[in-house]
Amino acid sequence: MEPLSELAVQCLLFVGMATIVVSILIVMRYGFSVSPAHWLPPQRRRAVVWGWLEIIVVPFIGYFFVPGICFVLLRHVGFFDFMYGAIGESENIRQHREALWVMALSLPVSAGVVLAFLNVSSGARLYQMGLRCDRVGRDLAVGLVAWLVLTPVVFLINFVVVVVHHVLQLPVDEHLLMKVLHPQNQPFLSEWVLAVFAAVVAAPLFEEIMFRGVIQPYVCQNARAQPPLCLVTLLLSLISRSENFARLYRHGWEAQEMALALFPALFVMVCLAVFPFFWPWFRRWLPDVDAAGGIYATSLLFAAVHTEVWPTPIALFPLGLGLGFIAYRTQSIVSAFACHAIFNSLSCLMLLMEYGLK
Repeated sequence: MEPLSELAVQCLLFVGMATIVVSILIVMRYGFSVSPAHWLPPQRRRAVVWGWLEIIVVPFIGYFFVPGICFVLLRHVGFFDFMYGAIGESENIRQHREALWVMALSLPVSAGVVLAFLNVSSGARLYQMGLRCDRVGRDLAVGLVAWLVLTPVVFLINFVVVVVHHVLQLPVDEHLLMKVLHPQNQPFLSEWVLAVFAAVVAAPLFEEIMFRGVIQPYVCQNARAQPPLCLVTLLLSLISRSENFARLYRHGWEAQEMALALFPALFVMVCLAVFPFFWPWFRRWLPDVDAAGGIYATSLLFAAVHTEVWPTPIALFPLGLGLGFIAYRTQSIVSAFACHAIFNSLSCLMLLMEYGLK
């Protein structure tokens, strides 16, 4: 789908979903007396009882340990052969389909393992990680309002970035879901269900627990951890483009390949350079510079994790800032999860419009 056509469809879907969201907010306001004046609690800092070791272990659990075990188990019991053994397809498509199953099944398990690990290692309780149920209605309302504000901004930025890439004749990476659900691959109905579950439930749940529930509170209260986190983000942006660097090594210098390899790292460095100019604009809503730095660094890491789907991180960075702010301000990740899940559901509707109807 061309960028302009895609933007038009996104606008139509957004208007439709926004109508539903506004209706829900009106019902919450007048039907359940959820007053906007009480949506945000008094600003306090949650106790952070975990340390730098847990910050290192949590991503390892979510992105390597649990998915690795899940993949081995599914391969060992012959699940993938049962599902795809008789289907003639390329090895890449087979790997993408297997990765979808692993992602959808492992992320909820990873979320539970992370919560259990933090409880055992540091005595962390659920409310300290932003999982609290005493303000669910108000937190959901904040998440809905945040979605109304953030979604047009993120879509507009993504549209501009994609157009620039087309003008420069640079390829735009496809998300795993787009690779699996492409009509030419004849995806199963189970894969559509799995993809929606992964995008709307599993991924937002794990990512909000890890980024806004664990990493952000720690770096907001430990400013000395922010520079190392930024360095890790920069290294991650380079490692994620290892295939481009490998092609440069094998085939020699090529301007397009060099751009694809270095753009993510340049984006991270530019974002780090503009932070001193960014914070004064938002000092009114975020007066604590350590908290602002923690939200900024965590949001940049959140964007860099998606570097394999370049240039998506450019648009995801402001989304991460919004999610980080509402999680910090509500002292709960419920609002961030609601906003994140609805945002991804809109992307799923886009996929359905583009691929499913074909």
